[in-house]
Amino acid sequence: MNKAELKREARYIGAIEMAKTLLENGTITEDDYERFAETMKEKYRPQAARLFAEIT
Repeated sequence: MNKAELKREARYIGAIEMAKTLLENGTITEDDYERFAETMKEKYRPQAARLFAEIT
């Protein structure tokens, strides 16, 4: 994984963690979270984070 891929990965994880917090606080709905997560997958094209999500 090169430097640019690592940056994308970190940005993706940060965005998803923030969205999870908003979901847990009731600020956004489950549907909002799912749409956001899909948008972030398309934007950042994570590799390691996507694999980890599939395993857990």
